[in-house]
Amino acid sequence: MATLRIKDKSIKAKLAIFDKDGTIVDFCYTWEKVARARIKVMIEKMGISSSLANEILSSFGIDPATGTIDPRGPLVQASQEDEVIITASVLYRSGYHWDEAYQIAKKVFETANNLYRLEDLTKSVPGIFDLLSRLKRSGIKIALATIDDYSRTLKILEITNLKKFFDFIVTGKDVKNTKPDPEMIFNICQKLKISPGESIMIGDTINDMIMGKNAGVALTVGVLNGVNSPEVFSGWADVVVNSLAEIKVEGEN
Repeated sequence: MATLRIKDKSIKAKLAIFDKDGTIVDFCYTWEKVARARIKVMIEKMGISSSLANEILSSFGIDPATGTIDPRGPLVQASQEDEVIITASVLYRSGYHWDEAYQIAKKVFETANNLYRLEDLTKSVPGIFDLLSRLKRSGIKIALATIDDYSRTLKILEITNLKKFFDFIVTGKDVKNTKPDPEMIFNICQKLKISPGESIMIGDTINDMIMGKNAGVALTVGVLNGVNSPEVFSGWADVVVNSLAEIKVEGEN
């Protein structure tokens, strides 16, 4: 069992579980652009007023004027299905019938998804390739727990050349209860035959940390990504790092 050293923490682990967006993939590089593409579709294709489109942007946790993202808002923590519901809810409150609002929201997301190539919006965070390489050489299993869907997740891992490192992937579609429920971690641990107590959880949201605590992992590691802050993890992360370079691996083969 290899030893991980993270700041003042030292722990032996058999499994490292990562979140995706904001942890191994640059969140800001991707998701603000995606949100703006959705707004563009609303205004240009659906005839929605710019003021209502900005209200929808705000409902995602994005300041329309500055682009500042709320680290505990829906853009960071919600699934795309949740975001469709949020969009439809804003449209409903503005006077659309619910069935109409929901269909418009679905169409907006489908159309916006076709406006960009994932290759143009995806890049890995600094240090992730080196960290995953070290974990793999040390014999530590590596898993991914993401609320994104499997096909999109797989494509992102292929674009970033990270797919080869992961022993198992769990998405929001694979479980009945998603983050912060511990089901994702239990699913991973059962598949890899490693107990949560021999695992660590690495993520950029409080839901990642709560999920880890609920599952009983040995260590929860909060990662700062330019959107969140140390305060976001207060009471839930055992340790907070500014970058993945602060996670040291000992006992590489």
